[in-house]
Amino acid sequence: MDSLVECPPSILSTTGVRIGGAGLPARIGRATHAMLAAFIRDGDYDLVHSCDAEQLEPDAREEASGLTVYGIDFWQREMQQYFQTPVVESSVDAKLNGKFTLSGTLDLTSYVSGNQAIFLDWKTGRLDSHYWHQMMTYAHLLWSFLERPEKFTVHGVVVFLRMKYHRTIVYTTQSIMEWEHDLLRNVLANPDRYSPGHMCRWCDLSVGCPARKEVIRSAMESILSGGEDSWLKKGRDVLANMTPENKGMEIVGKTVAEIIQRTHLLGSMLDEVRSMLREAVERVGPIPLHDDLGTHLVLEGQDRRKLDAVKAARVLRTKIDDRAILSCCNISLGKVVKEVISRVRTSERSAAHRALIEELDQEGALGVNTVNMLREKVVQNDEPGGSTGQVAADS
Repeated sequence: MDSLVECPPSILSTTGVRIGGAGLPARIGRATHAMLAAFIRDGDYDLVHSCDAEQLEPDAREEASGLTVYGIDFWQREMQQYFQTPVVESSVDAKLNGKFTLSGTLDLTSYVSGNQAIFLDWKTGRLDSHYWHQMMTYAHLLWSFLERPEKFTVHGVVVFLRMKYHRTIVYTTQSIMEWEHDLLRNVLANPDRYSPGHMCRWCDLSVGCPARKEVIRSAMESILSGGEDSWLKKGRDVLANMTPENKGMEIVGKTVAEIIQRTHLLGSMLDEVRSMLREAVERVGPIPLHDDLGTHLVLEGQDRRKLDAVKAARVLRTKIDDRAILSCCNISLGKVVKEVISRVRTSERSAAHRALIEELDQEGALGVNTVNMLREKVVQNDEPGGSTGQVAADS
């Protein structure tokens, strides 16, 4: 929904070529959602089945299990008391102006009393601000399901599992109607309004997008020309002269944002080219480049020695003790969890999973490796460490 509002053709276009796929983050998200839904609905979940369904490798299983454990703890500690009749994974749709249909699947909903409701949306990605229109859509769907009452209040809770952070937003009939009016007049009425920006990296309408092509073309021309007016030259000057005192200036922030946007678009283009070259070589074999050296474009494997810890154990124990052996091993938490819970009955697996995590944590065995990554992040006063707000059943 946020993509629709920012760039209508990314969703509404019927002529462009779409190239998309289910990436690893999406598969981790689906597995996590499935386990949380199962726990809230049935009081239990099957980690192995949910992760196998999304073909998750050990590291991804570890990630999904960690998100699920926090989600269950948050549900029991903070949310369960407000959901009198919890319903998971409910699909709802509503007509807009007789021409468009809004549809969505709400992770968790409950009708409180009269014209009041509450819903919750699990987020397995990073903390960002691109959830507003999605949450408004869910509020609109619930309002429409109740036949658009004149007085209506719904509390929407968005939970960022990875950041262990949540926000609560209150929607009313007035705010929902204002959003609907804006959606119809300023978004759906302009289906050809392209607006390239940060959402382009996730858009699958990449091949034929004219706005994206124009931004990439101008960015490439700027790099090749290197003129005084080029965005790259201006960017270099701003970054070189940035100080802690002037970094908050609007012109500095907007220049950095432009660099990031153009870099994302150029990067996505380069990724597409590399992918096309790789697929071509995989399909036809080495490709001669017809230079003086006889160079070919090939796929070349690099063999790396790998130690089988199980087979090596007998030899290693004659050289060093078990503590030293274990210190040399990179043990996958995901594999450990899978091995432990596979030895108990299915009905006991979620409890065994949580018990294992708690015991390992109490022993100080769960460490965290911090890697500093350059990332765009929404900074708010009520981020982790500040107030997360409260949910009220009555308005």
